[in-house]
Amino acid sequence: MSTIPEQNLPPPAPAQKPATRRPTTRNILYIIVMNVIGATILDAGINLGIAAAMYTNAYPVRVWEFPNTMAGDAAVTVFIQGILTWVISGMLTSRDLRLAAFGISPIRAPRSIREGPRIVQWFFGGNLDILERRIGHSERLRRLVSSIVHGVIYSIAIFFIAWPIGVGILAATAGPGGFIAGWPTAAYFKAAFGGGMGFWQTPIIVVIAMMRKGWPERDEYEARKIADKIKHKQGQQTVVNAPVASDRLPPVSV
Repeated sequence: MSTIPEQNLPPPAPAQKPATRRPTTRNILYIIVMNVIGATILDAGINLGIAAAMYTNAYPVRVWEFPNTMAGDAAVTVFIQGILTWVISGMLTSRDLRLAAFGISPIRAPRSIREGPRIVQWFFGGNLDILERRIGHSERLRRLVSSIVHGVIYSIAIFFIAWPIGVGILAATAGPGGFIAGWPTAAYFKAAFGGGMGFWQTPIIVVIAMMRKGWPERDEYEARKIADKIKHKQGQQTVVNAPVASDRLPPVSV
């Protein structure tokens, strides 16, 4: 996909600030305070509450064996938390950027992404702004589905990093046969595991959302694709609704 010179790019939305090539001080504070510290506390608290409901009366709790397997719990946590974080954090960050909340600015996507392989452009180019008011229901649904798909792919990638580390530490500290003392040990692990994931995965998604808002060529590309689909659909309807010549000859008067 060819790129458009920066001087010819369309102006940003009225409230949205122009994209910067590097994160501003406000961007850094936004990432650290809200999406590192805040996300860690929030994710740890949510996982602690879920673990309290799951493991308070559960016995025995083991690393590998069902029904109360912490390894399986951690695997499910990676995917559920990864998808929800991609959708929610991407959505809220996009909204804050569009409204210039907290004074944050989009970040200009690097050339390696803007002009990279199609798969790279697709992964970083998904529109995360699900809350944008001017879009219709079909476009909002498309963005939501796209965010979920991106979240699944992202979760698969982080699974091979977070899950072996977390379960490896748990297995090393467990008792004979992978036995864990149940509540509150299992809850502490789940809280630490979920909080640790929030600590490092949330800021990555926030930075991706900032770069996506600083990539107006992608908006033009998506707008052209939508326009082409509409034209193609209208063309098909025109062909279907076109008058068809009758196979019968008109009666001949004698």
